This record gives sequence, C-alpha cells and structure tokens, in this order.
Amino acid sequence: MLRRMNLGQLGILVWSGRWRILLCALACFIGALTISLRLPKSYEAKARVLLELVRPDPVTGISIGNKQTEAYVQTQQLLATSGRVGERVIEKLGWASNPAVVEAWQQQTGGNGDIRTWAASRLLGEVGAYPLEGGGTLEIVYRAPDPEAAEAIVRAIRESYIETALALQTEAAARRAERFTVLLKPAQATLAKAQDELVRAQRETGTVLTSLGTDVEAGKLNDLESSAITTRLQAEHDAAESALRTSSISADSLRRTLGQVEQQIALAERTMGPDNPDYQALIGRRNELIRQISREMAAIRNAASITGNAARQLAAAPEQAYQIERERVLGRAPQNLRISQALRLVALRQGEVTRLQNNLANAVQASERSESGLVVMGDVITNPRPVAPNIPLNAGLAVVFGIGLGLASVLIDGLARREVLGATDLAGASGVPVLAVVSGSRKRRGWLGRLRPRRRGPVAA
Repeated sequence: MLRRMNLGQLGILVWSGRWRILLCALACFIGALTISLRLPKSYEAKARVLLELVRPDPVTGISIGNKQTEAYVQTQQLLATSGRVGERVIEKLGWASNPAVVEAWQQQTGGNGDIRTWAASRLLGEVGAYPLEGGGTLEIVYRAPDPEAAEAIVRAIRESYIETALALQTEAAARRAERFTVLLKPAQATLAKAQDELVRAQRETGTVLTSLGTDVEAGKLNDLESSAITTRLQAEHDAAESALRTSSISADSLRRTLGQVEQQIALAERTMGPDNPDYQALIGRRNELIRQISREMAAIRNAASITGNAARQLAAAPEQAYQIERERVLGRAPQNLRISQALRLVALRQGEVTRLQNNLANAVQASERSESGLVVMGDVITNPRPVAPNIPLNAGLAVVFGIGLGLASVLIDGLARREVLGATDLAGASGVPVLAVVSGSRKRRGWLGRLRPRRRGPVAA
C-alpha cells in the first residue's frame, strides 16, 4: 500500500537506490556512445549568396520594398531547395549516369519514374537555405559523409540556384513578350482602321489637317482672331499716343504763357490800379490766351476723334475677316465634330499601341538578360570537423536520460514496496521517537542485491 512520504524520506529512498541510478546512467551513456561511434560521420559545407534587396532591377527598374522583403527571402529559400535546382545539380554532377546511383534507384523504385527526380529528392533532403541576420544574405548548407564532396555539392547547388533564378526570370519575360506580341497585332489593326476612318472623314468633309493633327480651318480662325485683337489694340494705342503728343506740345505752352500773364496782372493790379491801360492790356491778353487754349483743346479733341475713327476703320478689316471666317467655321460644326471624334479615336488607339510596344520592348530586354541579381558572396565554407553525430551532446543527453530513468525506477519501486529505510523513516511511519538504532542489516549477495534499497532493522525503544 502506498503511503505519503516527506522530502527527507524521499532523499533516503533516492540515496539507497543510488547504485541503480548510476547503473542506468552508465548503461545509457555506453549505449549512446556505441551508437554514435557506429553512425556515419557527416560534414557540413556552406555557400552564401547576396540578395540585392536595395538596388533596383537593372532592366525593369523595380525595387523590393520593405514590406515585400520577407516574402522575397522566403521565395528564394524555397527556390534554393526546389526540385528544379536539384535536377540541375544532378546534371552537373552526372549522377543520372553514375552506376551506383542507378543501382540504388533501381533497387528502391524498381526502375519506375525519373532517376533525376529521385536523385534530386534524395539530395535535397540534406540541403537547407537560411537567411542570415538582416535578410540580405542567403546561406545554403549541405551535409555529406565526406568534406570534399560536401564542398563540391554545395558549390554546385549555389551555381544551379543562381542559374535557375535567372532562367525563371528570362522564361517569365519571354512569356510576357509572347503575350504582348499577340496583343499588339489586333491593336495595330484597330489603329489602322481608325486612321482609315479619319482619312475618309477628311476626304468627305474637305478638312485638311496639319502635321500635328490640327484642323487648318480652325487654325486659320485662331490666327484671324489674334490678328484682329492685335490690330485693334495697336490702333487704340497709336491714337492715345498721338493725342498725348499734341496736348503736350501746344496746350502746355499756352498754359505756361497764361500763367505768366496771370502773374503780371496780379502785380499790375497792386501797382497800377484797374484803370491803367497797361493793366487793361494784360487783361485782354489773358482773355485771348484762354480763347486760344479752348480752340487748341477743341482741335485736340477733334484730332483724337479723327485718330480714333481711323483706328477703328483700320481694325475693322481684320475684325470683319474674323467674323466671316467664324461664321463659316461654325457652319461646318457637324463636319468638325466628326473629325474631332476620329482624331480622338486615333489618339486613343495610338496610345494603346505605344504602351504595348514599350511593354514588349521591356519584356524582350528582360528575356535577354544575363544577370539574375544574385551575387556570389565569398568561397564555400567547409567545416573540417564532423557536425554529426555530435558525440558529446548525445552522451550528455543519454546520461541525463539514464539518471531520470533510474530515479523514476527507484521512486516507483520504493513507493510500491514501502520498506522502512532508516530511523527517520521509522519515526515518521510509527509516529513515536526512535531512541536507539541497532545495526543489524544483512548483507546481500552479488550486485543485484545492491540495486534494491537496503532494508535496515532499527529498533525503537
């Protein structure tokens, strides 16, 4: 019957079964060491490839954004360990025709299937691709029983990976080029049809287009409008200039003379008096000057009116020509609308053809590229020491497992049998103090007796 035990009793139980625990640990250690020594050794080789995540693509100009970096790196990992890369490696190494590989393939598959696919799957089982810190470098790892073979194979894997990446890019670009070529033919046919319709509309309406595709009549109307506006503004400007010149020469001179006479009259009025003949002569001169200024201003206004009429007559001819042409162009509105629609359709079709031609040129250029954007980073790194089996690690884990196994065995056996293992255990089980211990343990025979916890016979007094 199982009974509850305190920590002290458990300690006594574990100590009494220490030989069993040690034997379990030793057995596990020897077993792990024996198995590890018999396992084939595996050597590891590493090859690194620099992923160009910052510089844009030299052909398309597309760069990988920060949000797409993780997906791009994962795609490159899958590509480096893909069957297509593996089959290319098999071809490089010549394993498809190797007698040993052929024999192993026949024994395992019975000669069914493709030997390259089978060999590639076996090869890729030892291949790993891991991004280094930052994600800008991809490390390809391969393990083989021989360090030189591991180095040669991982180098072939890296070369095949770069070649496959380039092949995928060029093949995808070639498919896009084929698709754009197919789309370009109907687009060109549609453009030719639209151009024929434009020529037909021009012939039927009698409209002539310039080399830039504009209507000659509409261009002529714009020119007449600009000429009429320019002539009218120039005539008004010339009339204003003429009036200002006449006013500045004659009227200003009379005003200055009138001002001098006014000063003389003011002086004569203070010194001579209003009845003086000289004073009266000055008054008469002033009145005469005022009349001359009035006549001069009337002449200036008359000249300005004549100049304005001449300017209006001068601007009337271009304005009249513009109005006549405008009425004629407006009368041809339906024909002009037809031409405008035909021009817009031609421009639309031309833009579509141009876009397809640009895409086709970019796709053809991408299909002829010779660089994949992946850069070889250093030489292959080979570890001269085997990475598997890891004897110290295996032995350490075996010892820990053996100790746990022995400890579990001792505890289960001790709790199931529940023997008294000492004075402390006796005091805890009986509930009375132990006054003395008489050593009366009997010797067990052989090593098997030591594997079971000793049972002592303490006597309580």
